[in-house]
Amino acid sequence: NWKLSYRVSQLLKKKNKEVRIVVKTVNSKIFLKEAKEKNINIKVEHKYKDILTLKVSSTEISKIASMYQVVYMDTQLAPRPEKMPIEKVDLSVNNINKLQNDFKTINGEGLTVSVKELLFDVEDIDLRNRIKLYGNEAENVSSHATLMATTIGGAGNSAYNSKGVAYHSNLSSSDFSTLLPDKDTYYVDNSIFVQNHSYGTEIENFYGAEANAYDQSTIDVPELLHVFSSGNTGEVASNEGTYQGIEGYANMTGNYKMAKNVLVVGGVNKELVVNTRSSKGPTYDGRVKPELVAHGPDGTSDAAAIVSGVATLLQHKYKEKTNKFPSSALLKSVLIAGADDIGPKGIDFKSGYGNVNSYQSMEVLENGTYINDEISSNEVKEYSIPINTGSKEIRIALVWNDVPANVNDNKALVNDLDLEVNNGANSWLPWVLDASPSKNSLEKEAVLGEDHLNNVELITIDNPEVGAYSLKVNANSLATATQSFSIAYFLQSKDVFKWSYPNKEDELPTTTEKYIRWTNNLDFPVSKIEYSINNGNWTEVESSTNISKPFLLWSTPEVNGTAQLRALVNGVYYTSEEFIVSDVVTPVIDFNCEENIQFSWESVPNATAYNVQLLDDAYMHTNAIVSETNITIPKNTFKIPYISITPVFNGRIGVKGQTINYNSQGVNCYYKNFLAFVKNENIVDVRLSLSTLTNVASVTFEKT
Repeated sequence: NWKLSYRVSQLLKKKNKEVRIVVKTVNSKIFLKEAKEKNINIKVEHKYKDILTLKVSSTEISKIASMYQVVYMDTQLAPRPEKMPIEKVDLSVNNINKLQNDFKTINGEGLTVSVKELLFDVEDIDLRNRIKLYGNEAENVSSHATLMATTIGGAGNSAYNSKGVAYHSNLSSSDFSTLLPDKDTYYVDNSIFVQNHSYGTEIENFYGAEANAYDQSTIDVPELLHVFSSGNTGEVASNEGTYQGIEGYANMTGNYKMAKNVLVVGGVNKELVVNTRSSKGPTYDGRVKPELVAHGPDGTSDAAAIVSGVATLLQHKYKEKTNKFPSSALLKSVLIAGADDIGPKGIDFKSGYGNVNSYQSMEVLENGTYINDEISSNEVKEYSIPINTGSKEIRIALVWNDVPANVNDNKALVNDLDLEVNNGANSWLPWVLDASPSKNSLEKEAVLGEDHLNNVELITIDNPEVGAYSLKVNANSLATATQSFSIAYFLQSKDVFKWSYPNKEDELPTTTEKYIRWTNNLDFPVSKIEYSINNGNWTEVESSTNISKPFLLWSTPEVNGTAQLRALVNGVYYTSEEFIVSDVVTPVIDFNCEENIQFSWESVPNATAYNVQLLDDAYMHTNAIVSETNITIPKNTFKIPYISITPVFNGRIGVKGQTINYNSQGVNCYYKNFLAFVKNENIVDVRLSLSTLTNVASVTFEKT
């Protein structure tokens, strides 16, 4: 009975009911051979190394549990996507717009991300010709999976806000009907080193077969990063485990989220507040999870997808520099070192180690402020970090991929490393939390101390003095001969004000509420924000007085053209780069004839031209730039029937126009429809609806 989870124990009471179970074995080949010899009727649905998903009769459970080869048995729960509203994510929350603008060649090209759940829409034009299917995808298509794939790698073909994070990456799909990892060959043979998991089961606080399997997956494929959503049950309490009954904590959905080597992501809103629905830590044994948060409008699915996209861009950058993929431990350390602290000082069980700041993490790789090494038992490794300029803060993250614990171990950590930073007589230890099972303990602020629980350690130093800092990594306790690890560190500049969003290549729609964002390390609040359109007068943004937070909701004006923002801090103005504010154009069809098709659109004030784009193999491309508000295009010009019109302002491209499929607009060759209604024996009421009067001199009806 010690091999059975509490759920399987309940199944023993059911007579001859077919159930799905997960069995951890010592050796799966010997297990299957013995089961056959004992005439135990089982059907293998999935195999991951020595862990099997089986379909069996409940009457067989006791026989299976009694077999020597069986270590652990649990029921196979049905996964479900973490539900989310149909609302586009705001990429500026995680500084992705600035990253895409400043690192244009780092876009995920040539890299493949796997989305583990149901299949996404393979006909979606934002994923066109970048889909790699290898036979382990589900048959059924899901709109949720499509949203995840689009958030990770959408091309931005359909609309101005349909561009994903790694918008040139390839997308693969893996069926989540089994909760175990895919085979190593799926990842390695297809160079898939990020897999997104935006789904959950129920709140589970134990180290089960799936947690063990995902830790093993990362050990066997060190470059592979599994990104999980934390779940959308952040307001409830667990019904089992150490933290049973503590509302609002320890409520992540699925024991695979208890794995040490995966990355679990919670959700924040546009104002950097953790969503109440976002599932919180700690893990069953008190570890810090979720490790990071990212923007999720009302959940954690899209937050995980954003981080999967950011991880892909970081992989692209590292591969460009070194011609190899980074370990997932390095990726995690870079993401954590570059993150922004948004909760209580240090770390917490709601936002983990902070909110992902993709730009700062990219700077870590750009500047080479990271270390990859390995350590032996009882060894101490020491490194020197030079700080040459005044800094507001330094964040130093140590991460290692730990070997799997045994299923149902009370504590998951096996190999224990310790990080310490010294500068002369001063020394710093990592942030640690009180994981005692009470709400008061879990809500206590972090303190500095030794960490013997997590395989992630974070040290932050405020206003570090110029000089050399010594980093020490101590192999406190190893169960293996050596342990590889990664350290990443990020220096936050001092006494600067920088605009994060919008910047010169951002385009904002008119009359739309948008959050504008900045970094302010000047120790003074923003006393006023103003905007100017087309080099006109400066107008104060509403409610922009004495802002201490690094963002403000701005309702963009109705005026089209170039725009700038400026912030007043301690008597000095800091002006943004010039960006575009414009209407979103939706073309209409004048006529759709056999050889030619004509489009027209409403004139955009101040626009000097219009960029006509057609959909090519994978992306929209410019077909023509015209000054008129209509264009006739030969039908044979189109590869696929999609077109968009974007206004241009003295050579600057405006907000991308809405893409339409010209075959689904209900317009034929000059007519939309031709209807006839019999009124009586002698009269027929004939109605013709024309799409345009262009070139039309007269309309003639003939009775034949």
